[in-house]
Amino acid sequence: LGYECYPSEGGHADYVPRGPLEVELLDYLKHKFSSENRISVERVVSGRGLANVYEFLAQKFPARVDKSVHEEFLNAGDQQGRVIGVNSGTEGSLTQQAVQIMCAAYGSEVGNAALKFIPTGGMFVTGGLAPKNIGMIQGE
Repeated sequence: LGYECYPSEGGHADYVPRGPLEVELLDYLKHKFSSENRISVERVVSGRGLANVYEFLAQKFPARVDKSVHEEFLNAGDQQGRVIGVNSGTEGSLTQQAVQIMCAAYGSEVGNAALKFIPTGGMFVTGGLAPKNIGMIQGE
């Protein structure tokens, strides 16, 4: 037996919140993207998704916004997710919370894929998110 690759467009699957704060995030994203019924998981689990999560948290918890990080975020263009990731090391920060929410949703999606494919020899997930967030994924 060898390795098998299953290409997909899994990022277009539905985002499923796992707690009250994430339900609020889902509602925020539905409003932001003018969607009454569904939000794709990629709106949370991607570089742009990380920026979406941070935007939601900054709106919900304005007293916790780090003004210098927020200014950098606002001026980062398509690199907003990178700004959040780079600044996520501060304990208790909105940037850290955003990365935690994104990684939890990512883990949930990987777990769902494992349930569907039953990869008895292990599961290898490709893409840019895992190597960029390996410390958070490993629980560091």
